[in-house]
Amino acid sequence: MNSPIRRKPRLQNWVVGTFLGVAILFGLWPSKPTADPSLIQSGDYQLLAINPDASVKLAVDVGDSEPGELDIRWLGIVIEQPESTSVWLRRELAQVDQITVRLDRRRLDENGRPQAYFFLEDRLLNAELVGRDFAREDTHPSDFAPISRQIRRAHSSE
Repeated sequence: MNSPIRRKPRLQNWVVGTFLGVAILFGLWPSKPTADPSLIQSGDYQLLAINPDASVKLAVDVGDSEPGELDIRWLGIVIEQPESTSVWLRRELAQVDQITVRLDRRRLDENGRPQAYFFLEDRLLNAELVGRDFAREDTHPSDFAPISRQIRRAHSSE
């Protein structure tokens, strides 16, 4: 009975396979660039998506030809219903291309993720989420006082 001849794998096949596996495993494979949170400034940004956890994905200039992406959390509030918040935000922001981001002293949350206030025209979306029971107020004394008051007013008017 003839058995097929089995070749030993060549060393270069092992090297290439190992390199690709490590690159994919550790995220070294080329992908959309992720922006450094320190690059973001207050201003208008292109809205890319609302994530399932209700964070906001923005296009951020990283100096390359293609903009990077940055997920930003909500400052001054804690999202309590991420799924329904995401649905409401997607519906509310469906026709919106630009969103205004306002940073405060607390630019990063306890996990090092960027956070900000979000405005759509003259509406503070952070306060609207509190007023609609999607989030609870979580302001700090170091936060910008007029915005903190607006969020607290939305909380007290529930």
